[in-house]
Amino acid sequence: MRLPSLVLGLSAVLVPGLAHAEPTRSFPLPEASAPAPQPGEHAYVPPAAPSAPAPRAAPAAPEYYSSQSYPQGYTQQPPPARAGYAWSGYYQSPGPATDRPADEPRKDDERGPSSVTVSLSLLHLIGPLAEGTLELRPFDHVGIAGVLGRGNFKVDGDDYSVWEYGGQLNIYSSAFDGLAVTGEVFRFSGEGEPEPGVKGSGRGTLLSGLIGYKGITSGGFTLVIQGGFTRVLAEVSAEKADLGSASEDASTWLPMANLNLGFTL
Repeated sequence: MRLPSLVLGLSAVLVPGLAHAEPTRSFPLPEASAPAPQPGEHAYVPPAAPSAPAPRAAPAAPEYYSSQSYPQGYTQQPPPARAGYAWSGYYQSPGPATDRPADEPRKDDERGPSSVTVSLSLLHLIGPLAEGTLELRPFDHVGIAGVLGRGNFKVDGDDYSVWEYGGQLNIYSSAFDGLAVTGEVFRFSGEGEPEPGVKGSGRGTLLSGLIGYKGITSGGFTLVIQGGFTRVLAEVSAEKADLGSASEDASTWLPMANLNLGFTL
């Protein structure tokens, strides 16, 4: 009975030790895992949505087109791309520069520089007296003119042959036309026969101040209208064969008007 007791005693000592040692040798314990996150510890951030590509601006229309690479009026540049679609083909663009409206006609005051005006007095033709004017523009807003006239004039029903010549200075609101202020100086001479056997003659000076308007069309046709007053300084003489001659000075104010039609170059 001593051997079983010894065996039982050893079993009682060894079995608990093996029971504690066996799990450590054959079945290792699992490692400790991280604790599960608790609500409120970390905020949830959703992933960002993919952004669509920015559209490209259409190219500017060209002033002219090549006649070989693509159809007339079209370009090879595609319109702005759309996500998920491919582009192939042509799209219409503005027409060539020749399709654009023509420039507006230039206004009269935008035409090229004018420097010479040639005109004829219409009122003096009633005399009849032919009076022509040649005007030059030395610079803008200023015109200098020379006047020459020849013809017949009636005084108290008697015909007198007349010569006149003089000059004008014109100040314009525009370069060579528009409203104008004019000063003129004339010399004149005439002779006639107021009575049978009596020879009359006169000579003198005209000093005039005028206000008027000069208009020039796009074609160059010119109209000049002037009005004002003139100061007449004259010397009148009469001569008769059997009585000799007599002379007298005279001065007076008279109204003055000009109406000229001509052409400007």
